[in-house]
Amino acid sequence: MAQVCFSHTGADAPDQLSPQRRVVYQGTAPLPDKSSDITRQITNSVSIPAALTKQLSAIRGKFFLNKTPQGFKNAHIFSPLAKTVDGINRICYIQYLPRINALHISECGSRRGAKYSALYPLLSQCLQQNGFLSHPDGAFALPADSTPTFVRIVNRLIDSQQRGELELLATDETESILFDSTGKRQYFYRVRWQKAAAPAQPPAERAAVIPAAGARKTQAPRPDTETAFCAAEAGPAENLLEECGRPLLRLAESCICSADPVRLRQSLTQLAALRERLQLAEEVCQSQLSLLEKLQQMQ
Repeated sequence: MAQVCFSHTGADAPDQLSPQRRVVYQGTAPLPDKSSDITRQITNSVSIPAALTKQLSAIRGKFFLNKTPQGFKNAHIFSPLAKTVDGINRICYIQYLPRINALHISECGSRRGAKYSALYPLLSQCLQQNGFLSHPDGAFALPADSTPTFVRIVNRLIDSQQRGELELLATDETESILFDSTGKRQYFYRVRWQKAAAPAQPPAERAAVIPAAGARKTQAPRPDTETAFCAAEAGPAENLLEECGRPLLRLAESCICSADPVRLRQSLTQLAALRERLQLAEEVCQSQLSLLEKLQQMQ
């Protein structure tokens, strides 16, 4: 077991970091549970379209917006357990890419403080299991119309953490932070959330002793929670195809067997409606393909 100390003060040099007593950076800027602070409201972003911020506001976590001369722009997303602005309970960092109409999801976009998100590896895993491709740097560009899917994935991750299905692990990862107040750089360890091997229990806000990654005993995953928050969802096109496929088969069978002109005319009307939905599915698929081609050109 590695003893972990959450602190705003780290080691003065990398060789002063102690694997037995791992100091992890904890911020000082508060993230209150209920606040009218405009920096906490995703709908105040001037860079993310209002239609998307409205959907993102359904995330059951906490937001922290970056302030710029042009207004509040990009946002950090934290789980409800977060009490301060740091990486311990941060999920990801989001910004909008207007050229391709997509949300850029990355681990962290901060130039100050902790430059990682302890929940991001799990989020990345879930996004990939739902068919989203990551960039070589580990970030994602999610088409704007996939925002509801992103919101559901994040909320499932949050729910799993709150049910005690995740555990906080000490890692060998380290980072350095330059403090503006002193002009000195200090060094810290990082922690990561992973699927819990022990029976589920509500997580403590700050654990004094937590297991090191790779040091815990392996245990067969619980089938009820192992992939609950990573469950793949059908995308818009897949849902439309499923909705159209079965009625189309029934209509085809009905037309083949029917000799009733009235029923055949009704079938034609229903087929016209299905054609419109299939055309929409085709447009969604084409949009996704165009986005992927644009991303390949940017790399």
